[in-house]
Formats: sequence, C-alpha cells, structure tokens
Amino acid sequence: MESAEALDTGSAVCLMGGYGGGMLGGDSFRVNITVEDNATLQLGTQSSTKVYKSPAQSHLHSKATTLMEMDATVGAGGLLVVTPDSVVPFKNARFSQKQAIYLHQPSISEGAASGGSCVVVDICSAGRSMYGGGGGFEGFNSHDGPGERWQFDLFESRIDVHQVGYEIKGKKNDGKNKGQMRSLVTESVRLQAETRGETAWGMDIYHKMESFASVIIAGPRTVNLAANVERVARQVNVQLGKSEGLRISPKWALGKDATLTSPSDPAKPTTSLPPLEKKVIMSVSRHDAEIDLQLDSDTIQVPVVVARIASESAEDIIRVLHHCLAPLESELGEAPYHDRIHARNLPTTAQSPASSDSRDFDEKTSREARKDSTDTLTHGTSDAAGPTRKTKQSWGALWSLMTLSDAALPTGGFAHSGGLEAAKYLRLLGNKKGSPQSPQELERNLKEFVRSSVISQISLQAPFCTSASRLARTHLGVDLNEGRQELRKGKGLEDEYLALDMHLDTFLVANPPARRASLSQGRALMRLAPMWLRHRDDEENRQACKIISRILDLVEASDCRGHLAITHGIVAETLNIDIFSSIECLAFSSLRDVVAAAIRLDLIGPSRAIALQASLEQEVSEAVMLAMQLGPSEAATCAPLLEAAHLAHDTMDVRLFQS
Repeated sequence: MESAEALDTGSAVCLMGGYGGGMLGGDSFRVNITVEDNATLQLGTQSSTKVYKSPAQSHLHSKATTLMEMDATVGAGGLLVVTPDSVVPFKNARFSQKQAIYLHQPSISEGAASGGSCVVVDICSAGRSMYGGGGGFEGFNSHDGPGERWQFDLFESRIDVHQVGYEIKGKKNDGKNKGQMRSLVTESVRLQAETRGETAWGMDIYHKMESFASVIIAGPRTVNLAANVERVARQVNVQLGKSEGLRISPKWALGKDATLTSPSDPAKPTTSLPPLEKKVIMSVSRHDAEIDLQLDSDTIQVPVVVARIASESAEDIIRVLHHCLAPLESELGEAPYHDRIHARNLPTTAQSPASSDSRDFDEKTSREARKDSTDTLTHGTSDAAGPTRKTKQSWGALWSLMTLSDAALPTGGFAHSGGLEAAKYLRLLGNKKGSPQSPQELERNLKEFVRSSVISQISLQAPFCTSASRLARTHLGVDLNEGRQELRKGKGLEDEYLALDMHLDTFLVANPPARRASLSQGRALMRLAPMWLRHRDDEENRQACKIISRILDLVEASDCRGHLAITHGIVAETLNIDIFSSIECLAFSSLRDVVAAAIRLDLIGPSRAIALQASLEQEVSEAVMLAMQLGPSEAATCAPLLEAAHLAHDTMDVRLFQS
C-alpha cells in the first residue's frame, strides 16, 4: 500500500484483509515476514478481526479453533511495526494466535545500532458487547445488558521476541554462531471458559472493562519511542489520580527525564494526553537487555519495553495507543491509529465503575509433564475399606509438604500482596470516590480478585514447577524398584536449570513487582533447602543435597536467578513430594499470601478470610489440573486487568508491601 507520506520516509505499509469479513472456527492462517537490512515495514489490518463462534466437530466432539501464526525476521537496522485493530471474539469463539519476532543481533563488525527493532501491538475486546442476542443490535449500552461480553470459549495470544546471531563470549565472529538465539521477552495470555468465573477473568470485578492491549517495543530504533510510552503512562495515571484522588509518587510522576514535565507544574506533562472518557489502567515495564559486543569489554543495552492497558472504553485504548506511538510518524510518515480516532476530545468526567536450548527442553518436558500428571492422578490410595495406612516414607513426604506450605517458613511471602495492594489503590475492588459500598459487595469483589489472581499465577507457574520437578528427578535417577536415588554424572543439570529459569524470566520481566517477588522467595527457599535436608543422614538425602548445592551455586552467582516456581519444583522433588501435591502446595501458598495481605490491608476480617479461602478450594484445584497438562512453552497468564494493575504498585506514594 503506497502513500505519499510513507514514500517520503522510505517505509512500506501493508494491510492484511480477507474476503469473508472475519475468521471461522477451524480456519488457519500463517504469515511469514522478512524485513531486510535498514528497511521499515508497518503491518496493520483493514478493520477489527472478527472471530465467529466455533461449531462442534462431530468426529472429534470438540469445537474447532481459529489459528493465526506469524513469524517475522528483522534484519540489521530494520524496523517492524505491527499495529492491528482489535480482535473481536464472538460468543463461543475459539482463537489462538502466536507471533514470533526474530531481531538481528548487533555484531562486532556492524556496531551497536545494527540490531533489528520491532513494535508489536495486540488488542482484544470483550466481543459484541451491544448485541442483544435476539438476532440484531438492540442499541443499549453494554453496561446496561449482558450482550456477548467476554463470552468466548478461548482467547490465546503469545508474542515471543528473540535476537538471533548472539555471539558467544570468547569466540571469534566467524559466522558460525549466527544460528544462536536469545529470548528477550514473552507476553502470553490465555483466557479459556474453564477459568472465566463470575467476573470474566477479573475484567468485571467492579468496573466493566471492554478491552485490553499489550505493546512490546525492542531494539535500537525504538529508544525515543520507549521513553514516550513511559511518558504517556505517567499522563494516564496522573489523570486517573486526579479523578479518583489517588496518591501517586511524585518521583514516579516526574519521571527520569525532566524535560517531559512542565517546570511550573511537575504533574502536568508538556504534551498533554487528551482527557479520557472512562477508566484506563496503564502500566509500563522496562528491561534493558545487556549485549556483550566483546569490544574491550564494552556492552550495550537494548531497550525492551512492555506496556499493558485495560479500559472501560475501546476508544480510549486506541487514543492512548495513538499517543504512545506518535514518535513513529517520522519513521512511517503517519502516526499509527491516527485514522481510528473519530471522536472529539471529551471533557474530563468522573470515572465510571529463552534460548534454543530452552525451547528443546520445553518440548521434552511438555510431553513428560503430561505423562507425569496422568500417572499421579491415576495412582490409587484407597480401597473399599477406606484409605490405607500411610507408610513411614509417606508420612515423611507429608511432613515435608506441610512444612513447605507453612506460613512460618521464612521465604518472605508475607511481604508480597500479589497485586492486591495495587488493586485497592486503583479502586478496582470498589469504594470509588464518593460511592459507598456494602461490606458484602466488597467481599464478593475481593473473592473474585483472589480467585483470578491465584489462577493466573498457577497458569503461568505450574508448567515451570512441573518441568523443574522432572529436571531434579532426571538427575537424581530415581530407582523405584530399589527405592533409592543415585546422582547421575554429567554437567547437564546446570545448563538445563539455567535454560528453564531464563525462560520463566522472559515472562516476568514485563511485570517487575511479580518478578521481584518470584526471585526473592525462590532464592530464600533455595537457601533453606540444605538446612532442611541435612538433618537426615542417609544416602538418599546426601544425593539430594548435592543437587541443591549445585543449583544454589548458580543462584548465588547472579541476582537474576532462582525463580520461585522452579525452586519449589526442585525442592519438592528432593523431599519426595509428588508433582501434583507440589503444585497444589504452590497454589495454596499463593492463595494464603494474598488472603493474608487482604487482612493486613483491612479488606476482610480473619474469620471471614478463612471462609473465603475455603470457598476457593474447588476452583483452584481445577486450575491446577488444567495447568499440569501444559509445558513451559504453553504457559500463560489469564488475568489481563490484574497484570496491568500490578505494575501500579511502583507508582504508589505510600505502600505496605514490596509487591
């Protein structure tokens, strides 16, 4: 698609479209894109992507899923900008999308600016919110009736950004390492009917969210853009703070660049974002990936920024995205989404309610995880006369399990709220300014938050916990016939652990508060494990101690190693705790910590908290069963609003918890 503006900048613009007006269940689309060296491509859509309901397949007794895959390679100095319109899944629709972006790694000969760059936007709406269900549009507002809001069966979206040609330190640039791959960030969300709950994966806890979006920015040509996205996020939160009386940290509102704010009024940005119509939650995380060019020990930092947005108005999300991506006008000739903003500025109103090795490891552990979960779930424990008496070994495993789930275990879980403090701060649970709320309604909203938060954590962490357990078992070499363990020789343990830990880190770099909590608790648990195991003086535990010691050496060597889910899986395996019980323990600990935080935040009393915790037993157990069927390459969160809100913790002027 040619335009005078694009021709002036030397960029190419491509719009994807189809003849059918949307996607049907069972449709499969695959797009391969190559952006050559120093080229610029913007890839968009003609309109929103409508995904129609999926009919049942009679021969499979299941519904067909619409599949969309995109692989893109960006050459040296190239820029890929992916700015689609929203995906609109209809009722009972099933949609799965995977996007993999491979950026050229800066090389010694070409210099720091030679790396590839990308900007990838992903938007999902609630569906046909104003559809009356009687064969047409009734014209009512989506907040006045159910319509088809969040009624799809599956929305799955995963974006992986990698750098290729990563050079290994100490080796010459002879071209043999160009096949090496380094993962920069993974953004993955899976919303499925089994975990929808009463509030649509937390989207309708108090406010009625109509849309959510993710933006991933990476590469040397996006430095100015990354700074602008952070500035827009501050403006969004300043608007929200003024309308709802939030206490935003002045240090955060000012930002790192003093030129982004007005000297006379630090809270007022120089370039103002137009007033937003309804409530918008926006958070931004930045992770500068350090690249070693082997030039006199010099390194460069490649900016990697992830923005998450959720809003009560789909128009507001487009407006925010347009302002975030405005600096791209100099690259593309026009700012993305400029032609999607039709409404005039609205008056301010009160708000209404991993590496290639890790990829191979994933495929192996995904298959093994499914087998393990089946073996565990079908293992008999009782007969007609009732439960059998546990053996001494079973009692030891149960004792270890109870200790592992004990709130007194000094791993620091009490210092983290799982995003609850940020949600209270943003008034996502209710108590909007000037709007009183009954205790029953607040407790109901709190329950839905806890449920959505814990299930989302388990959906992401359980696949890694399962794989970590498999890793420990593989290197211990369990001999079930003789009931003993032998430590296998070799150096594969360290490499496989690092690959798994780095893979989980690519998910969590987009959520710094959650990443801090995962690292601090995981590292604390790993330090406790040797003390735990050494009290038993037998060969089995001596071998387990060797496993823990080898991994502890890796963890202590870097502040960015030792995530909780992986540590938990390894420690539980060395304590002879089966995989299913291990993940249930991890889920219970997450639930317990969030409920304890609710008590300390005065959202619920201790007695009612026990009832709330007990009421979630069945739903959390079902979530564990679902997550155990997945490998790390299939891990994903399932609470977009809560993920976006969690990052607001770092913007609070006063806070009780670390995350």
